[in-house]
Amino acid sequence: QTEKVSWDFVDHDIFYMDQNPYGRPEFCFYHQGSLNTEYSSKNTELVLSAFQKLNEEFPKEVRLIITVNVINSQGSSIINESNITIYTQTLSRREIANIYSITDCVVAPSSKEGLGLSLFEAQACGCDLITTDAPPMNAHQTKYLCKVDNFKKEKTLVPIAELTIDSVYEQM
Repeated sequence: QTEKVSWDFVDHDIFYMDQNPYGRPEFCFYHQGSLNTEYSSKNTELVLSAFQKLNEEFPKEVRLIITVNVINSQGSSIINESNITIYTQTLSRREIANIYSITDCVVAPSSKEGLGLSLFEAQACGCDLITTDAPPMNAHQTKYLCKVDNFKKEKTLVPIAELTIDSVYEQM
């Protein structure tokens, strides 16, 4: 007989709902890019391009925070916007929790994921989630799922979900 076992992964001493009753002047998105300089499934360039489209539609009403080690040359041209903040250094969990506390929505349109601890932590802080409509990302409680354009096979058992700029933009 099998039994499903689950537990809460989140450190609730650090990750909790923001108690700021005043809100923020703009709607803030947060994207955690990859810390791996060799490979990324986080789709940071798609997030940057989708945010650029959103920013053209709603100037001065949206903000984007990104934590990432490396941004390719395509993304580098977009990050000069004044309402995009990039952190390229490794941040502590408490610093990440502080970012969640000023964030309205976490944008995590990954091509594939493992546990996705950051999504659990974001939800514990009251952030909405934009993620990929593929397992395990779509197992999170969110109505903002980026449509998968195609699944690509690799050397691993998990297929790679390919997204488009528009699929991310529509959810933002």
